[in-house]
Amino acid sequence: MRLSLLPSVLACVVLGGCSDIAVSRHVVIVVPRTEATITNGTFHVSLYRFDPMLAGGPATRVFRTAVPFSHRNGSQTSRIVHVHGDGRGRDKFYLAVEGCVPRPGGAVSVLWDGLMVELPTQVVMRAREVPAPCALVAGL
Repeated sequence: MRLSLLPSVLACVVLGGCSDIAVSRHVVIVVPRTEATITNGTFHVSLYRFDPMLAGGPATRVFRTAVPFSHRNGSQTSRIVHVHGDGRGRDKFYLAVEGCVPRPGGAVSVLWDGLMVELPTQVVMRAREVPAPCALVAGL
């Protein structure tokens, strides 16, 4: 009987993923007062899970949402977003946020979160020096 449990226990320890985990958190997205005025903007928020033991392994998006916003230079803009997702075993999570505005030919990202931090409670957006296509829009 004891030997029949050994492969299962080893699989849990070596492969991880023996139990389900869930994250649920309110995140404040902040646009500092120094940023340029933006009208008709949209924050694209994505939560990813990944296995930190797999070097270079893929991340899987487990949550995404779009939140409209406008910002006026000289005032700080804040939005609260509830993010949530499920993982397995030793999974870790990180958040990616970009601020996009409509342009002829498609939306462009004018704000980004600077770094993808594991799972912050506050994200301070930064202006992109060169606007780029909105990368997080796919699948919304």
